[in-house]
Amino acid sequence: MRHETLLIQRDVSRWRERCRPVLAVDFHGPGGSEDRGAYAFLPDPDKFPDVHKASLAWTAAMVQELTPKYAADEFDRVVRYLSRWETPSFTKYFSETFGIPGISIETPYGLAGETVLTREEYREIGARMARAVAGRLR
Repeated sequence: MRHETLLIQRDVSRWRERCRPVLAVDFHGPGGSEDRGAYAFLPDPDKFPDVHKASLAWTAAMVQELTPKYAADEFDRVVRYLSRWETPSFTKYFSETFGIPGISIETPYGLAGETVLTREEYREIGARMARAVAGRLR
């Protein structure tokens, strides 16, 4: 198991004793070849239909905040390839263990369409994501 995944699992297990989580979000950079904008990996609808449906409500709010300037045209994605990791992914772990959306947000390293992603642009993406989540919690 990847070290950071093990730590997240331990921390969240302790956190769960005190809270009722409704969403888990993980941020990644998909690599230099991705340039269409930020996108999200959601739980598999065939394995977790209710959690997938709940995820779509969260990602709809995210896309609305990100706008086409930062969001990829195909924002909602499901991993359909074999992984080299035999342990659960972030999305699968939260779906199985908590029954809540575990959404992995992928933000490209350099470009979102025609927008060059500077430090300020990444901060803007983060602020917009925070507004999307906060707006759904109200």
